[in-house]
Amino acid sequence: MNTYQLHPTPLTSTSGVELRWFWYSSPYAQPVVSALGRYQLRESALLRIQFPSGLTGWGEFAPWPSAQLASVPSLLRVSAAFATKMDDVVLGEQQSHTSLSELHHAWVKGLSALATREFVGHPQVAKAAVYAFDTALCDVMARTLDMSVAHLLASYHGAAPAQDVSCATLALQQDTPALVAAAHTARQNGASAVKIKVGVLAADQDVERVRAVREAVGDGVKLRVDANSTWEYSQASDVMKRIHEFEIDYVESPLDTQDYADLTRLRKETGVAIVLDEDVIDAKIIADIAHSQAADGIVLKPTRVGGALATSELIRVAQSAGLAVYLGSLLEFAVGCALGLHTAAAFGLPGPHGVYNQELHQTDVASMPGPMNGTIHLPTKPGLGIEPDRSLLTEI
Repeated sequence: MNTYQLHPTPLTSTSGVELRWFWYSSPYAQPVVSALGRYQLRESALLRIQFPSGLTGWGEFAPWPSAQLASVPSLLRVSAAFATKMDDVVLGEQQSHTSLSELHHAWVKGLSALATREFVGHPQVAKAAVYAFDTALCDVMARTLDMSVAHLLASYHGAAPAQDVSCATLALQQDTPALVAAAHTARQNGASAVKIKVGVLAADQDVERVRAVREAVGDGVKLRVDANSTWEYSQASDVMKRIHEFEIDYVESPLDTQDYADLTRLRKETGVAIVLDEDVIDAKIIADIAHSQAADGIVLKPTRVGGALATSELIRVAQSAGLAVYLGSLLEFAVGCALGLHTAAAFGLPGPHGVYNQELHQTDVASMPGPMNGTIHLPTKPGLGIEPDRSLLTEI
């Protein structure tokens, strides 16, 4: 565990809002291996915001890879600046959701400006910082109003949230027998979709892995393949044509470039649906994807795009453009994943989504409800519905 010698928390605004940061890390249950690399440990910084009423909200700063957590000193400088700029606002049930939405947007806009200045040259770290604050703000505001974060976000666009979110199972094993065992377990547990990683091994091995998983899960489970932007065009075309017979739900980020003309050609040539992930971070990119017909859908990761409000805006853009939207994660702990769960519910996105990671970590900061028959029922408690175990956390 890293140790940082920093100015002490808590940081307190003139309105009495208190910010504290905590450190947490856990080994993965098994190494995470993909075309992006091999990872054995996940680390994050947990933010707790406490309002003068005593109500608290939690957020998670978990950029990928975890090595970027060396930016924690800059994160605390953003916290100090934000604490000094917070208005003396008392939230309560008497406030209209419109005014609350305006307040929420104003806070996040200010945070984005602070983070962008502090993390110059590191836009994804800046977005991860905003995500942490936004999650905590959503949590404490929803708790203040005695509602879930899903209800809070849905109220901003005049809707009611779904109560259940369909979730996919991520099977990370590269060894075929172990992968088949994991897929078989997922099927027994009622998984609605299984996603596997490809691009690490030779093409023939990946095709065999896909075939074996399809046999293990049968016809009733969606099968997704994630190449993490690793294949050259010829290899992508070859593999996708060969796995087409296994009824692939989609291939995620197949090409090592984001050439939309190539992606459009690949979709037509192989007959396999494509979903894009890694570079989907703003509205222009989504519009370009839709205009070029480069993909059937997109994966939005709230940590990568900068929180609930940014994710909500991109969901609307994608839906207007006719693209399917799936929410994913950067393998955060429970606090980080919970925001994705609530955002999916707020928009009633059919999924299945990649917003449940607890089985991938040896330990977690909080208990999060797991999938039952492929779906997670929203927590019944207000806010995110989860509470980190303070005994597991080290205050920064």
